[in-house]
Amino acid sequence: GNRIVFSSNRTGYYELYQRPSSGTGDDELLLETRTSKIPTDWSQDGRHIAYLDILPTTQFDLSVLPLYGNRKPQPFAQREFNEKQGRLSPDGRWMAYASDETGRYEVYVQSFPAGGGKWQISSGGGEQPSWRSDGKELFYVGEGQKLIVVGVDARSSTFRANTSRELFRMHSPVSSTYTRNEYAGTPDGQRFLVNTLVGTPASSPITV
Repeated sequence: GNRIVFSSNRTGYYELYQRPSSGTGDDELLLETRTSKIPTDWSQDGRHIAYLDILPTTQFDLSVLPLYGNRKPQPFAQREFNEKQGRLSPDGRWMAYASDETGRYEVYVQSFPAGGGKWQISSGGGEQPSWRSDGKELFYVGEGQKLIVVGVDARSSTFRANTSRELFRMHSPVSSTYTRNEYAGTPDGQRFLVNTLVGTPASSPITV
């Protein structure tokens, strides 16, 4: 698109702004709520921004800001658990995210807008979900920094995840990432750019 969304703590909290991607023009304040917010995705049709809400208790929730109508923020995943890394599917019908409701982070998919079904995608741990550009595959990072791909069938009102398989092991910094992914895939899901540690030998080869 021709605009980017970002967070800035000019008010003492991280609020949501947008600016022209050309770098010219003024920044526009999109949302000010006196709690810190970090954008995690922007829908392909440009109508919704998914963002991480950082509560005073340091808990993480997911909300959505519509860029039409009264632009009133809408809660998406606001529970007693932590939810993070919200990613909207290319068709805008599903949100993938990570939640620690089982005691560790797993990847889930929930219908969008909120209120419909929810499906657990990973098992044994999962974070950093992302969609292939046609929405037919979902990627995530599993236990041991394995990059996992799952085939997706979402042509009807019911979401179905097919068998998962490991693509390769990443060798990325071990850190608590709330919004970003340590990898980025090409639109066809055939190649990946991975944030990799330099200077420390990998325990296994990295295959791209």
